[in-house]
Amino acid sequence: MIQERVTLLSMVQMQNDLRRKYYADHGLPEESPVLQGLASGLDTTLTIMEAAAGPFQGLNQEAAAEIMDYFSQEYYAHKDYVPEIAYWYLAWAKTLEQLFMK
Repeated sequence: MIQERVTLLSMVQMQNDLRRKYYADHGLPEESPVLQGLASGLDTTLTIMEAAAGPFQGLNQEAAAEIMDYFSQEYYAHKDYVPEIAYWYLAWAKTLEQLFMK
């Protein structure tokens, strides 16, 4: 499904919902130092990006697929030893799939 206007906030909210589901499904804690580190790094990066580049303009399918591939690789790279990070990446991959892929 492609949405006409996707904001960074709506993407983060969708990813967070998916991440919570994956964490619950796999017995991971809702909050942890690892998650706080991931979230604060993301918040910092998005704040700088929006200030520098302006409002998020969305992604085309090619760009979304490229990023999804990277996130999927990171999921597999971490799934056996740091599941919190693995499911963080998987939730981002699924968020992009739902928002930008037909």
